[in-house]
Amino acid sequence: LEKFYVNKKSPDVESMLHRCYGPLLWRSLAATNSRVRLQAAVVLTDTFPLRDPDAGQEWTEACVQKSVEALVSLMSDEVAAVRVAGSNATAK
Repeated sequence: LEKFYVNKKSPDVESMLHRCYGPLLWRSLAATNSRVRLQAAVVLTDTFPLRDPDAGQEWTEACVQKSVEALVSLMSDEVAAVRVAGSNATAK
């Protein structure tokens, strides 16, 4: 999947990542299982900001805000490994 992440600046690829990852990523970031949250943090790092380039400016800003809120939540997670992943994602 790295090829998709590398080409994320292409509107078609970015749109595809948003459609494929969006629903699953947001649920995974809120999962009770810490391993799921950890893996979701890695995906969020690779796809940040997860947005649809075809959407309007208001929708794009909402998506970016949701991504930032997810990062903040990861950095205050109860599990240390998830906090570290959130910190790493923020540093990128």
